Amino acid sequence: MLPGPTCTLADALAAAGRTASKWSHHPIPPEAANEHLETGQRIIFTLKGDGPPELVIEPMAPATRFTLGFKLDLNRVSETDLLLLPQMKPEWADIIVERRKQMPWKRVEDLNDIPGIGPKTIEKWRPTSM
Repeated sequence: MLPGPTCTLADALAAAGRTASKWSHHPIPPEAANEHLETGQRIIFTLKGDGPPELVIEPMAPATRFTLGFKLDLNRVSETDLLLLPQMKPEWADIIVERRKQMPWKRVEDLNDIPGIGPKTIEKWRPTSM
């Protein structure tokens, strides 16, 4: 388990049973090893020859975040990812995406503005949204 909600790349490697100085036969530059990570990010290593790996740190895909129990951000998530929510209808996902172009969603309860979405549906989505 990683120490706390943020850690360094070196911490993440140690949690994976590796060290920052040796990832396979490719050393990771010290400045990269000290880069801070946040919960919900993923690390992509690309090895090129014998040099240091190319590192990319980026947010996990919304579907992955949802699967791991993170909340979906109604102001950023795609229509496709909204369809991961139980009982989400394609037309509701479309309305959510279109409406946020005019004004951001502030609370999950604001979904009551969409015809057909009521309090019971919102309660099902509450732990997974916003």
